[in-house]
Amino acid sequence: MAVKKQDVAAATAAALPTAKPPQLVKKISAKTVCSKIDKPTEPVALFNLYGVAHGIKTGDSQYGAWTAFIGNFEALNLKTGERFLSGAAFVPGVVEQLLLSGLTAAQEADANASIQFALQIGVKPAMGSKPSTTGYEYTVTPLVDIQAHDPLAALKNQLAQIGYGG
Repeated sequence: MAVKKQDVAAATAAALPTAKPPQLVKKISAKTVCSKIDKPTEPVALFNLYGVAHGIKTGDSQYGAWTAFIGNFEALNLKTGERFLSGAAFVPGVVEQLLLSGLTAAQEADANASIQFALQIGVKPAMGSKPSTTGYEYTVTPLVDIQAHDPLAALKNQLAQIGYGG
């Protein structure tokens, strides 16, 4: 079941009036933002994740290999309005490879390149032949296109919009 753009906008708009000052956290992940995720009976949006990634960090844990994106990230819990800021973000596997390949491609052209993205992360009941210990699987809806981010070009564009040439 595909998530509709108006559903994404409605979930975000509903959370904004209750948005609180951001909390600084070691990492942004579904667990950090939502604490406990209950088994859903239908698809539900959990949080929005906005970020600029300029690197990755990898490792192994008792749960297997992991990849963290390094950069500047903010998450908005769509139920509570809580906001989180961090220099590291973990994303669901369904979008991890897409972000990783986008960052790799950007850095092949420029070693200092970064990518920007905005995603709505949710869950839906687990389906298919593969059993799920959690009873859910993640959904990810891109809110903007994942693209290379050039901070200097963005600053020049912002200056041009307010009337300063350059």
